[in-house]
Amino acid sequence: MPGGLTRAQMLADPEQAAASAVSGHFQVDVETWRLASKTSWQIDERQRLDVGFSVEEQSLFHPIVDRVMVDFDGPGPAEPVEVFSLLIATEQRDHGTALRYNYTGDRHDIVAGVNYARSSVEGGNYRNLGGQINGLSTVVDNSATLLEAFVMDRWKLSEQLTLVLAAQAVSADREVRNTDVASAVLTNPQDSYDGINPRIGIVYTVSDGVSLYANVSRLFEPPTNYQLQDNVSGGDATLKAMKGAAVEVGTRGTREFGSDDRWNWDVSIYHATIDDEILSVEDPAAPGTSLATNIDKTLHSGLEAMVAGEFGLGESGRHYLAPLVSLTVNEFSFEGDAVYGANQLPAAPDYVLRGEMMYRNDRGFQVGPTFERVGKRYADFANTYTIDSYALMGLRAACSGERFSVNATVNNVFDENYVANHSVRNIAAESDAILNPGTPVSAYVGVRWLLR
Repeated sequence: MPGGLTRAQMLADPEQAAASAVSGHFQVDVETWRLASKTSWQIDERQRLDVGFSVEEQSLFHPIVDRVMVDFDGPGPAEPVEVFSLLIATEQRDHGTALRYNYTGDRHDIVAGVNYARSSVEGGNYRNLGGQINGLSTVVDNSATLLEAFVMDRWKLSEQLTLVLAAQAVSADREVRNTDVASAVLTNPQDSYDGINPRIGIVYTVSDGVSLYANVSRLFEPPTNYQLQDNVSGGDATLKAMKGAAVEVGTRGTREFGSDDRWNWDVSIYHATIDDEILSVEDPAAPGTSLATNIDKTLHSGLEAMVAGEFGLGESGRHYLAPLVSLTVNEFSFEGDAVYGANQLPAAPDYVLRGEMMYRNDRGFQVGPTFERVGKRYADFANTYTIDSYALMGLRAACSGERFSVNATVNNVFDENYVANHSVRNIAAESDAILNPGTPVSAYVGVRWLLR
């Protein structure tokens, strides 16, 4: 992990690493094994039952904060004292099961099911000495459970009109047990979160292959244990679950022109009002450190659109041009916040535009350019630090046969210097090292072979 850079550092050399990342040997080493099983039982021509189980274990070794040294006595012979550093070493175990029933009738298409998951994290936070454990500072023993039950009915009222009725019930438990080794003080935020989320929607078929849709739904999301242990209020204080409501309208469809030409689309607009959204804000006692808190009211609106096609070249039916363009427009903001008013939420860009123009033939070969353009975004809640927009070009090719496929991708072919992601501050300054450069020109090749 190279750490964040200031804007000046990134412009001068985006491949450099932050000094603290080098001396603290920042890294995220994860070893994972997972076992999963799914069984499907086709009861009859109208009914199917799916049952799934999974178990996963993860070992995390994560030096993330270099030593912070303070000379309490001022200049003199006494050595500076370490006041903080962080290396996380934990074992995580996840268990899950899922049950899903599907009934397909003449007028009703019903899906109902239950999901259950349990997660536990044990280990500790240690002092970090150049990427090595330098003494235990906090004992970690966290657990979380989630029980979800849902049902959805696609009720065909007529040949053109389908009513969608759905509901989801959620019950979640969260418990964080962090014991400070030096003081033996236990921090134990814990809470239960329950919610019922209804949804109603309609699908109207305009013509064969073309439909309009609309839906209204309730939103609900409990906090994670990571957010609880990093709560800005500290101690045993907990966070509220995020909740709200969303409305969405859109259209999707496919149109064919002759035997070789067609285009398809999926376009929707949405608006959501969210109460108690959980965002990361700066710790008042340690600027630059992010902690979680609830924000009273936020608004999320946007457009999501995808248009694609396939058009024949000549009259042979063997060669095609296949364009694809996807566009996401984001309008996320505070609503009447006491500090930030109606400012935009940081990190989400104004828009993201992606596309490609592929040549394909009937022998399984395709090749063509790709592009991506990402609009500006803010890196602070005050909307004073702007991350510039950027545009990237790429190239993609693939070839497939009966038993194999090969694909190759070249990204950022012009080696543009751009910000891939960044930290968020309450009020960011040009001197803050919060920018993470994107990947330079890079190539990837993959092969898949079917043995039989």
